[in-house]
Amino acid sequence: SAAIDWVVGLGSLLQGFLRSDEEPLTPGELDYLDAVGNANGTYDVGDLRRWLRE
Repeated sequence: SAAIDWVVGLGSLLQGFLRSDEEPLTPGELDYLDAVGNANGTYDVGDLRRWLRE
């Protein structure tokens, strides 16, 4: 099977922290970012940092 690149905007990544008018991430996206981040059960700045550095 082919890999699919997931593109997410910086505004959406930051929306939960800044409470901006950007489109929020879906629960599935939040879970994914946590899983590939620090896997502590919630999307947080540690997950954001890891995503931006990869």
